[in-house]
Amino acid sequence: MGKAISTDKVAKSDDLSQKLFVGTMLSMSWQMAIAVLVPTVGGYQLDNHFKTAPYLTLIGLTLAVVGSVLIIRNALKELNVYMMADNAAPVAETKATTPK
Repeated sequence: MGKAISTDKVAKSDDLSQKLFVGTMLSMSWQMAIAVLVPTVGGYQLDNHFKTAPYLTLIGLTLAVVGSVLIIRNALKELNVYMMADNAAPVAETKATTPK
């Protein structure tokens, strides 16, 4: 028959996967806040300074959307590498314990 997997090993794997997911989402959240706020507020401020409203604000919003898409793509790629691996738990454990 099939090989039995201990519940302790499954629980540890689930816990590490959850920690990796939460860590990636927290990292992505502050990156997106910066990627959206800086170009949008910057475009608005430049529009006020040069009296060109709403053109620079719209350019800032466009840059914010592009930046957000790139951040989401990067986070999904990072999660996909670890979650789709056959050894996802050991890889996640290594990533969780390795300082950046």
